[in-house]
Amino acid sequence: MMISGAQVQHDALAGQMTSTWTVMIYMAADIEDPPPWAQDINELEAATHVEGVDVIVLVDPSEQGDSKLLKIEHDDNYFDPMIVSPELDDGGEVIPGGGEVNTGSPATLRNFIVYSATHYPADNLVLVLWGHGGAWKGLCPDGYDPLTLPELRSALLMTNEVLDRGIDMVVLDVCNGATLEIAYEISGYADILVGSELLVPAEGLPYMDIVNDLTSDTSQSVEAFAEVIVGNYIDWALYGSSCSTSMGAFDLGHIDGIVYGLDELSVLGFGYDRLYHDLTSSAMRSSERTEEPWYLDVASIAEGVCERDLPAEVKHAALLVAQSHQSAVIRHETIDAGGTDGIDTSLGLGVYVPADTAFDEAYSELRIAETSWDEFSVALRGDRGIVPSGPGPVIEVDDSTADGDLLPDVLTVTWNPDESWNYSSYAVYVFQVWSHGLVIYSETHSATPLVRVAGVVGNLLISASAFIGDEVHSHHTLNATLSKLIGIEITVRHGSLVPGSQLEVVTHHEDEESHRVPCLSGSCIVYLVIPEQGDVGEVIRIEVVDVDHGTVLSERLIMITGEDVVLTMFIHEPTSDSIGTVLAVSIIASLALLGIAFVVYANFLRRRKL
Repeated sequence: MMISGAQVQHDALAGQMTSTWTVMIYMAADIEDPPPWAQDINELEAATHVEGVDVIVLVDPSEQGDSKLLKIEHDDNYFDPMIVSPELDDGGEVIPGGGEVNTGSPATLRNFIVYSATHYPADNLVLVLWGHGGAWKGLCPDGYDPLTLPELRSALLMTNEVLDRGIDMVVLDVCNGATLEIAYEISGYADILVGSELLVPAEGLPYMDIVNDLTSDTSQSVEAFAEVIVGNYIDWALYGSSCSTSMGAFDLGHIDGIVYGLDELSVLGFGYDRLYHDLTSSAMRSSERTEEPWYLDVASIAEGVCERDLPAEVKHAALLVAQSHQSAVIRHETIDAGGTDGIDTSLGLGVYVPADTAFDEAYSELRIAETSWDEFSVALRGDRGIVPSGPGPVIEVDDSTADGDLLPDVLTVTWNPDESWNYSSYAVYVFQVWSHGLVIYSETHSATPLVRVAGVVGNLLISASAFIGDEVHSHHTLNATLSKLIGIEITVRHGSLVPGSQLEVVTHHEDEESHRVPCLSGSCIVYLVIPEQGDVGEVIRIEVVDVDHGTVLSERLIMITGEDVVLTMFIHEPTSDSIGTVLAVSIIASLALLGIAFVVYANFLRRRKL
């Protein structure tokens, strides 16, 4: 019996296998103008298939009673459109007796996942949702009945309860699938999301390449496979896409951070809208967007807010959104096709900015609507004139007298508005000014017009707001400096210094010498006034100097935090190897000198004989 090369390859791949995979493809083709579903099944059949990788497809074409459940098998003849994969007899677990499913029903999706994972159990479960996508309005429609996002979440919840596990990766082969709304809905039931923030051409994902890359290395991680899908799609789109498109893989474990930051930004933005509507609105309107005018790029929104002259706490919340988004992105690529589609770039996830209209009423049913994003969005899309800020506070800086150092280390922020301003509450945000930017220190909300700030040191930025109800009617940014005497206690460890050697400790900040203190008995304390002699966040260099020889024996770099520092500086003894080297060099040098002396003496004797 002859063994084919394909069989040898199959056996070799099987020998390398360390994990199993079940890929479940949910194809919603029972719609007007469906994508080419048969072509994608033929691509799946053309791929190499190995033991331990099962591809199960539920496809619902446009005719009545023609839904099919397939287990994909290899077909050597890719150009023959006939589907060779056998239909599975599911006993009505997925497809009812009439042979027709509704892909817009969460029960259908739940039944499909449970059947596939139960009959084809695997280490890794991948769910592909295939069809048309309507962003926050849903996906995979059956006729005019889409699978809404709450229904998608419900289906995954029911699946999780039956299987007692989540989905390792959800892949969206739909337009506008990479949205914060979808990611947040499924984040508790899946680990990774792969999808496009922009349009996806009808051809969709290059399934043959994707499956080939999976079967060639079944030991790869789910995260690595997600990157493979992104790379395969972008490689295809470089020559196959007629429109600008993108594809990204996202770690859903970081979605809560994005949503938390967006909620903080929304609460602050809504409160400040009275004073800063034009700036926040322009940040949104200038953000990257899809073909849907009010579907904006999340990271682009955050960048736009950070670039504008808005209160520091608003920028801080936007920065949290940007950082969490960056952490969530496993891989993201964009293809800009140019032309008239208006897409310059995409940074990953999109988010909708809903209006207060009947058209957007269903947005309130989404999980993201539990935050303040939808209220802030309504305010952003409205028109509001410029309103001047009310009177702000005064700042007084004083010594607390508790430490007796006569340095200003406490400040009070006090409002004294006239009777025409009836402020109801106050907020004070304190930021330390570090060399690399602002670092938030504290946030204080008060019902009284006096806020006390202590326990912080350095150059400070104070963002102070006064509210009437939920709206800020007065916002002012002020600067202050609080000081502190910090001690740097240094112990010098050494064993080879000549007794009586004089040591000094020298501190440098910004390449300038600050202090020079004698180090008696191997220890000393250097005192610095912060921020006068070194600011918080600044790196200073500490040197131990041999006074007799003017040499630096040891040095350390530390960052100033405003707290006392205890250091041990080591002066190392010469090693035995270095001593041996010195000794050997000395012997060689001595022999060389003796040789030179002998030659000179011999020449002297020779001249005397002549």
